[in-house]
Amino acid sequence: MNQIYLIGMPLSGKSTISHHLAALLQLPVVDCDQLIQLRVEKKIPDIFNQQGEAAFRKIETQVLKTIQGPCIVSTGGGVVTQYQNIDIMQKRGVVIYLEINAETAQSRMKSSIEERPLLQGDKSWLHLFQKRKKLYEDAADYTIEANQAPKIVAGEIHTWLQSQT
Repeated sequence: MNQIYLIGMPLSGKSTISHHLAALLQLPVVDCDQLIQLRVEKKIPDIFNQQGEAAFRKIETQVLKTIQGPCIVSTGGGVVTQYQNIDIMQKRGVVIYLEINAETAQSRMKSSIEERPLLQGDKSWLHLFQKRKKLYEDAADYTIEANQAPKIVAGEIHTWLQSQT
C-alpha cells in the first residue's frame, strides 16, 4: 500500500484520525508538523513569527519529499496551498480530505488556538476555509465528512480503502 495522506482544515482531526486509521491498517503515522518542528528545532508558531509563512511552506515541501514507505501522513492544514505538495501527494499515494463544518471547528478551537498561527487575529477559520475548500476538493481522491467521532471516520476511510483494492 502506498502512502495515505490526510488533508483538511486545521481542527479537522487529521492527527487523531491518522492514529485510528494506522491501528486499522497496521501502518506507521508520520505527522508533517512534527517533522517540521524536529527539522528546524522550533515550534510552528515560532517559525511563522520569526520566518513567515512562505519560509514555513518551503520547509513543509522539503519535509513532504522526505517521507518514505507505506504510512499514514497527517499533513498541515495549508499543505494544499502549494501545488508542488499536491503533486507529491497524488503521485505517491491516496489523498483523503477530512471535511468539517464551522460549528465543529468552533467547538474544537477552544483548546488549541495558541498553537495555530493562521487562526489568530483577522485570519479566521472561516476565511481560511473559503480560500482552501476548492484546493482540498481538487487534491482529494476521497472526501469524507469528519464532523463525527474520529474512530468512526477512520473506520469509514478504512472501508473505502478496502473497496479500492
